Amino acid sequence: MSISKKFPATVVFAGVAFTLSGCGGGSSTPVAAPASAEAPIPLATDVPAPTFAAAPVVPTPTSTKAPTYVPQSGAGSAGSGPVVMPDVVGLGLSLALDALTNAGLTNSSVCSTPGGAVPLMFSHWRVVEQSVSAGSRVNPDAAVCLAAIKKDDL
Repeated sequence: MSISKKFPATVVFAGVAFTLSGCGGGSSTPVAAPASAEAPIPLATDVPAPTFAAAPVVPTPTSTKAPTYVPQSGAGSAGSGPVVMPDVVGLGLSLALDALTNAGLTNSSVCSTPGGAVPLMFSHWRVVEQSVSAGSRVNPDAAVCLAAIKKDDL
């Protein structure tokens, strides 16, 4: 069937019926919609607005005081006597730093990595050397340097 046989056709747009026709024929004046026309599609104004539950109220903290470190039993704290340096070689970097903090050491850092890389995700790094020998007694604020390497590079 060719296009010319499909025309004229009546189209209802925005409640107004238009008669479409092929080249050189038909009328472009609006006509009444036929009685068999389908019901109009509802507009967005006919749809009720969605309802939302109120957001939960989150209490605001009343104190801005920073948390204080409470050493585990047997561990020293800044200003107290020497603490025992744990052996952290072979541990993941995050576990090693936690072990040093739990021992009461307050000045631990990663001082050496291959090529000077900066460890961003500590879980991907392993300690290969520590500057203070395991079992040594050191002041809590003594500098402890760790050398770490990416686990993939082992």
